[in-house]
Amino acid sequence: MPRDTKEPNIFAATYKSAEEVLEALRSAAGHRIKEFDINHRLEQSGNKGAIGQVVEEGVLGIPVNSRAEPDIANLDLELKTIGLIKKGSTYVAKERLTIDTLNYSDVCQQDFYSSSVWKKLRNMVIMTYLYDPDSDRGDFVFGKPFINKFSNYEIQQFKRDYEYISYLSSAGHAEDISEGDTMILAACTAGTGALVNQPFSSVKVKQRKFALKPAAVNFMIRKYLGAIGQIENIFVPHEVHNYSFEVEIENKVRPYVGMTEAELRSRFSLSSNETMKNRYERYVAAMLGIKGRVSDTSEFSQAGIQVKTIRVEANGRIKESLSFPAFKFTDIAKEDWESSKLREMFVNTRYCFAVFTNDGHEYKFSGLKFWNFKERDIDQYVKPVFEKLKSVLSDGYIVKEVNQLSNGRVIRKTNFPGMSENPIVHVRPHGQDANDTYPLPAPDRLTGATAYTKQCFWINNSYLVKIIKGK
Repeated sequence: MPRDTKEPNIFAATYKSAEEVLEALRSAAGHRIKEFDINHRLEQSGNKGAIGQVVEEGVLGIPVNSRAEPDIANLDLELKTIGLIKKGSTYVAKERLTIDTLNYSDVCQQDFYSSSVWKKLRNMVIMTYLYDPDSDRGDFVFGKPFINKFSNYEIQQFKRDYEYISYLSSAGHAEDISEGDTMILAACTAGTGALVNQPFSSVKVKQRKFALKPAAVNFMIRKYLGAIGQIENIFVPHEVHNYSFEVEIENKVRPYVGMTEAELRSRFSLSSNETMKNRYERYVAAMLGIKGRVSDTSEFSQAGIQVKTIRVEANGRIKESLSFPAFKFTDIAKEDWESSKLREMFVNTRYCFAVFTNDGHEYKFSGLKFWNFKERDIDQYVKPVFEKLKSVLSDGYIVKEVNQLSNGRVIRKTNFPGMSENPIVHVRPHGQDANDTYPLPAPDRLTGATAYTKQCFWINNSYLVKIIKGK
């Protein structure tokens, strides 16, 4: 239950162990957040950290502080809150988990183990709450708390991520930092978008914070809330690796480069059904020694890496553009670019392209290519496509013209951004047929339609060629 508002904040010194802290947090589980808001933090509309402050003051009875040290200093314990969203039968994190402010000067001078971000990462107690977009945040209900400990593999990835960010900052290229460049620990943009100084260049850079990527937070939630099941590991969890994740993965598949599909099927005793859409990913899974989907392994899912198959023809071209899940027109119309699902997806996701090249007779495995969008490219090239799409949908100018063919078939041409308009991405149908639709935010001005065939974003096949060639 909430503490008496007249009680002094002396409780920090009374916690003798992390288990005592956990027990205090458990007492709040099932209660609404506003029951513990002893200092009216939730009434401050611009206070994004209000829920965490309520937990500190109202649940644990410790004073709020902004020091670099962990929140419960005598136990070296950092307190974090995570909002959970119900998705099917499980829960996912509402957003990435912010850990600490990225100070561009400090990151150049401090190694990972002496950094403030590691001091907060190494020993965290997490308080969850159930997020409901239709409710006031005071009515959100606290969920299950847990204490998090990272494995040796995860710590190793944190160190490599930190060192990459440190390297760019020390080289005077902090403007080139992108969230997708790292595995688990991200340097996400923060604040109002104001630019700040970096120590070794006159180029202004975005304010950033260290954060766990959304995929890493979801993995942590699944692990501690008992929904992780029998997840497969490519590497032994506590094994120390001498090379980066990408190099280790590439080393595992290197012996199979140049093998045909038939040779791979024979090598791994796989089905000879050549029409199976997932056969290429099954080849890669077999190379990595797993039975399920590669993207579902602990290493790939925690880093948010998606496996995609790319088939290169004998002439060096790629026939197919790369599709993404269909979007809802109403979502696009009400989103802002900076917080849009599209930008979040491209910023946070890394891709592992399994490349198969046709030698004129058959496809052979050419290797894996890890890749992610650079933030500058997302904002320069993808943003205009999003903005045009949003304008078309909001204004109701969806259909440009309607033509009827001699066979009676009706063809509708739209104002959605096409491949010829942008060098990287375009929009086109994703539905099974014209009757597979989503509602429109405004009726189409030409046809009066209130729903339209599902669409999605596609990466242009010409751009995929550049990615695979490393241009």
